[in-house]
Amino acid sequence: MLAVVACAPKSVDPPSLIYEWDIDRMALPQASLRVMHVASSVFKESDAIHGGDKKKELTAPVSVYLYQHHTHGLVLIDAGFGTRTAASSEDYPGKFTSNQIGLQMGAPAVVQLQEAGFDPAEVRHIVMTHMHADHAGGIEDFPNATLWVNEREWDAAQKKKLVKNYHPIAYIAHEDVEKLKFSATENLQPYGAFDDHIDLFGDGGLILLPTPGHTPGHISVLVNLFGDSYLITGDTAWVDENWKGPTPKGWLARTILEDDWKKTVENAYRIRDWDQRYPELKIISGHEPDNIPGLPSFPETMR
Repeated sequence: MLAVVACAPKSVDPPSLIYEWDIDRMALPQASLRVMHVASSVFKESDAIHGGDKKKELTAPVSVYLYQHHTHGLVLIDAGFGTRTAASSEDYPGKFTSNQIGLQMGAPAVVQLQEAGFDPAEVRHIVMTHMHADHAGGIEDFPNATLWVNEREWDAAQKKKLVKNYHPIAYIAHEDVEKLKFSATENLQPYGAFDDHIDLFGDGGLILLPTPGHTPGHISVLVNLFGDSYLITGDTAWVDENWKGPTPKGWLARTILEDDWKKTVENAYRIRDWDQRYPELKIISGHEPDNIPGLPSFPETMR
């Protein structure tokens, strides 16, 4: 019999960072940010955090963010699980995955938008942190939206990979896909603690940051509003401890699910450093249980 031992991860050195971050908030576009929790999953603390309690279970949200821009309209950041999963989670993401993550489906984003008085047909853009099923399943509910995804991520997500959590049936036929290309090394455009960025609308409101590691083309999204700035980490951090430590995810996630866990930790160092230098930055981890009581209930807005 082959025994699997969850060894301690090798250390990852923090990157050397020199930067300043300053925003002219009065020059930002008129915009708002809201969060929709569309489902929840259950996992052991030891899966989310190396060294975590193997008996303690965490109930984690699956979330979609609505960024409403005064000229670019409704923008989703991730799409969560959608109506296909609401109809049958055995269909998408499948019985095995649903059982593994303890999936409990709520109302998908398209339904919550309708109930709050928004027209889902007016969702013009979807920005993807990455293409895992719990982030990408709802894409097909918004067929007319432009899908923004890192080119490396789009390429990685074209075939179903059960262990890697790619299920392309929900997005493979999407017609309007814009593949993001971050700069080559000599043309980097630093922003905050990161070496490169894309200002999606060119007005400082929605900043896309390359954070590969969890997946090959993972990105995090910074939303700058008049009042506050919110860094949506995607799955660079499942829970706050992943970036506050930073503490890697558990053995199974590091070795099987993640593309390069050391890069994930390096990006977690960047997030922690940014928080320490500029504590006014509000950081939202991808599946932090405290996001459920801690963030305003939809359709309330963040500041």
